[in-house]
Formats: sequence, C-alpha cells, structure tokens
Amino acid sequence: MTDGVRTVKDGAILEVTLDRPKANAIDLKVSRRLNQIVSSFRDDPDLRIAIITGAGDRFFSPGWDLKAAATGEETGSDWGVGGFGGLNYPRNLNKPIIAAVNGIACGGGFAKHWGLANHIVPKGQGLAKAREIARQLIDGPPLLFPAIKQMLRHTEMVPEHAAFEMHDALDAVQRVVRSDDVKEGPRAFSEKRKPRWTGR
Repeated sequence: MTDGVRTVKDGAILEVTLDRPKANAIDLKVSRRLNQIVSSFRDDPDLRIAIITGAGDRFFSPGWDLKAAATGEETGSDWGVGGFGGLNYPRNLNKPIIAAVNGIACGGGFAKHWGLANHIVPKGQGLAKAREIARQLIDGPPLLFPAIKQMLRHTEMVPEHAAFEMHDALDAVQRVVRSDDVKEGPRAFSEKRKPRWTGR
C-alpha cells in the first residue's frame, strides 16, 4: 500500500511521487508519510538526492486537502516533525530535493510565479529534466551540499559580517575546507580529467 505516496530508489537518487487522485492533495496521512520518507532520506548515507513529483500530468499538488479539512482536519494538527508535507522545516536536512512540477501547483504547492522554478520544460519532460539535474549533482563533491545547506539555514536572517563569521565556524564548512576533495577539484581540473570525489 502506498498511502498516497510512491518511492523508488535509483542508486543514490530517491524518487518520491505523490499519488492521490485526482489532484495529489496532501491530507494528514500523506503528510505524515512524507515526513517519514524525508527523515529516512536524510538519515540514509547511500541516498544523496531526492526528486519529488506528482502522478499524472494535470496536477503536481494543490497543497492541503481542503476536502479533508472540511470533514474535520485542523490546521493545528500534527503533520509530522518536518511540518506540512515533510518539507517545511525538516531538521538537519543537508541533501538537495528537486521538485519536478508536472502540472498545476497551487495553494501550499505553488511554484514559478514566486521565483522558485529554475527550469521550464515542455509538458511531460519535467521528470526527465529533474533526473538530469540529479545526475549532475551526484557527480559533484559529496561534502559540498551539506555545507551549503547548513550555511543557508544559519545565515538566512543574519547580517553579512556575522554571516561570514558563522561561515568560518560551521562544522560542515570546515569539513569541506579540510577535505581531500578540496584538493582533488583543482588537481582534476589541471590534469583535464573528471574528479574522483571521496567525501573525505
């Protein structure tokens, strides 16, 4: 049973598909399931990138299931530790998640108008584009994404000078600075070859 969500692992990539006809709306059950999936993705060292999409080609998601709300679900309900849909504030999620928005995204599932979309592709090609981006990210240095995400979380509302001081103190950033990978990048560039990242 999918509980309204399907998952597939492809090497280091996890694909998550909202599958609740007709519109992939998120009720309490699906939100809690998504929280479990996001937490497992965060904690699995073999998974590095996640893609989330919607089943069908008409809706990605309208966000909160208003029909469920009309029959008793409340906004103050326990949606799961990461909040509504598992993506609002998951704790220590240092891995990229790509949204392949394959249809209408409105309400809590809104997108491009607010500058959140990086690519616009022809209908039916969203998931292929997301997979292409995921493969590009997989080829990158594994320590870099945790450092970037940790830095963004800590400095989002911090003035520039304080942000740079925080940058120097963050553990994930220091792991990058002290890593073998930080030397491997320039070495591979000078030797005109693909980098061999070790994550150390």
